[in-house]
Amino acid sequence: MNSVLEFQRLMRFAAMTFVLSGVVVHESRAEELQGYMKVATKLLYVSDMPGAIATLEAGLKSDPKNSDAYFMLGEAYGSLGHKDLSARNYKLAYKFDHDPSAPSSRYEVKDDTVYDKTTNLTWQRCSVGQKWTSGKGCLGVVQQMSFEDAQAQATGLWRVPTKIELSSLLDKKRVGAELPLKIDEIAFPGLDENQLWYWTSTPESETFAWSVGFGEDNQYHGYNYRSFRFGLRLVKSGQ
Repeated sequence: MNSVLEFQRLMRFAAMTFVLSGVVVHESRAEELQGYMKVATKLLYVSDMPGAIATLEAGLKSDPKNSDAYFMLGEAYGSLGHKDLSARNYKLAYKFDHDPSAPSSRYEVKDDTVYDKTTNLTWQRCSVGQKWTSGKGCLGVVQQMSFEDAQAQATGLWRVPTKIELSSLLDKKRVGAELPLKIDEIAFPGLDENQLWYWTSTPESETFAWSVGFGEDNQYHGYNYRSFRFGLRLVKSGQ
């Protein structure tokens, strides 16, 4: 925790107002919070949840309506088993980032790909079997396949996501509106409402493997027979 306190001290120093030749120079509140969030992301990656929480809460004093920071707090508290605190922060995240006509602010959408700033993952915007068409979205049929066939779809940097990676696409901010967990359909259009289960790369046994559902209330993941036919969305690390 000493490293967190030291970081907070440095951030306060960086955010101080300086007067140079009569010109006032200062760091904006949003920029200050981004510094905290970068550190918090690294702490979350190494599973230092208390450190991430302390860093995010300190950063929110600079920008108390930042949706992404509240979302990260929800993830951190959830990992520690604090369901009430996790839900409270997800609700705040939804409150400050609810625009049904635009994708979540955690995403950078570029034509046929979506970069998730909170996980440093880039996703194919369309499901396997579909093709992105500018101005029209994801056209075509979502291909259904077995677990083994899904693993064979990996190509180049694109791979089948793990259970944790695919589950991260569920919009937990919807909890704040008492809506079922679901994928962001602005960022990821063209879903087949009758085929909302997707394969991961995570096996359970020689018979079963893990999948994630994007429209099944809160029953959003589970393991199924490898022969079941589900959809697939590919991912790659970084941008």
